Amino acid sequence: MTIVRQSDLFFADGRSDKEYHIYIRQIAASEYTVEFSYGRRGSTLKTGEKTNSRPVSFHIANKLFDAVRNEKLAKGYKEAVTAYQPPQPTASTESKLNLYHTTVVRVAEISSSTRSVHMKMRSTIVGKVTIPPNAGIPNVGDLIEVRYLYAYPGGALYQPTYIRTRVDIDTEDSLESLKMKPLQQSVTSSVDTAAFLAW
Repeated sequence: MTIVRQSDLFFADGRSDKEYHIYIRQIAASEYTVEFSYGRRGSTLKTGEKTNSRPVSFHIANKLFDAVRNEKLAKGYKEAVTAYQPPQPTASTESKLNLYHTTVVRVAEISSSTRSVHMKMRSTIVGKVTIPPNAGIPNVGDLIEVRYLYAYPGGALYQPTYIRTRVDIDTEDSLESLKMKPLQQSVTSSVDTAAFLAW
């Protein structure tokens, strides 16, 4: 499942400090859901879905997304500029885009020197991911959702980005579910993968 549009919104005044995230997620060809997560900044966020588990077209998902985003902005939320801005599909280019993917991993270890955690899937370490300053550091054993461009042979995730902690599921995804590095780009050696995991 691929996130094709995302907005990160924050609200702070003298009494509250809140965050609200909304995503359009592609779950199949021409099928999308609009999902959100929200709560006090730095806490474990609650999650939900605007499409009620019923996939819709990208056109409808986009209208739902804009309606929710505009409602939050009207209430005083500020939109953060994130490093990851995925391309938005159109009728002519939807199947051609090189999109990021998402997966759920388990926290294996917390870095003692940086805001990052080691990730694993079952017993395989798949790299490290940085936890943003506006999110709480998850605990060892917690499940977290991350987005990534692709996975190297062996499971190491390339360009992982933390999305949220997942409290609504019981287990991480499998290595078999990862989107592997395209064959035409497979010039990276096993040494490169080992170096990536050691980062």
